[in-house]
Amino acid sequence: MQSGTIESFKFILQKSVEINVITTGVPVDNYSALCHSFYTKNLLTAISIDRIIHPSSTIIKNHKLIEIDFYDPMSALTIVRSLFESYVNMYYLLVDNISEDEKLFKFLLWERFWRSERKTMAELLKSQNIKLDKENQEIVEIEKELFSSKFYESLSIKLQQFYVDRKNWTNLNFIDRAKRTNINSERVQYMYKYLSQYTHSNSFALMQFSSVDKNDGAISGLNSIASCYTELLLSLTLDILSDYFEQVKKIIDGELSLGKTIIDWKQYVAKSRK
Repeated sequence: MQSGTIESFKFILQKSVEINVITTGVPVDNYSALCHSFYTKNLLTAISIDRIIHPSSTIIKNHKLIEIDFYDPMSALTIVRSLFESYVNMYYLLVDNISEDEKLFKFLLWERFWRSERKTMAELLKSQNIKLDKENQEIVEIEKELFSSKFYESLSIKLQQFYVDRKNWTNLNFIDRAKRTNINSERVQYMYKYLSQYTHSNSFALMQFSSVDKNDGAISGLNSIASCYTELLLSLTLDILSDYFEQVKKIIDGELSLGKTIIDWKQYVAKSRK
């Protein structure tokens, strides 16, 4: 099966759904649980993209009933941008680590961050909840472990202060994190630049929207890009999942078409753009 086709896109979606069913509810450690959360999120995002680029007919009532298919490749590409970021964060937390100490440190920062964010949002809403008190205490416990770790002690004073101040869960911006994945730097730059045009509704995206309005071929082309990027990122997500779930590795190794699709995409993104 050739990668980057409607057939291969539907195939990877179907296999991902099947894998999600057999890996949900399985007892796992913290890293595997985080891996599965990213995987599930990415799968749901991929399904949403599929529904946008392959819409069902909407009935419009105006003198008579008319079935119309609404194509919205702009929104599909915006969601692909979200999928791209999710994969990058997944790789950064679960793969891009020089030691177990670094991996644990980044995991603890991730766990602290969502609690801190919920605390900030609750304060903005002037909301009070007993769950927040519990999470505030959890932040204290997490910070005890963070700031007594060997990895923290190895950091510069400036970087230590960055994390003490709770600036973020990482000191790297998105592009820097993306360049540390198995996607080569040129492709990272292009994907980020291209997809961000639609996310931020820049003039380039609006120009493309105008072209789509007049040209069915443009719709097909943009849908194809969204489909290929989604298949690529879902394949790379499955590759990471297989490192944390032995049953997934066995499925990929035993399913020739699935294994080949993942290998093809890994090789594709590892090469420079021509």
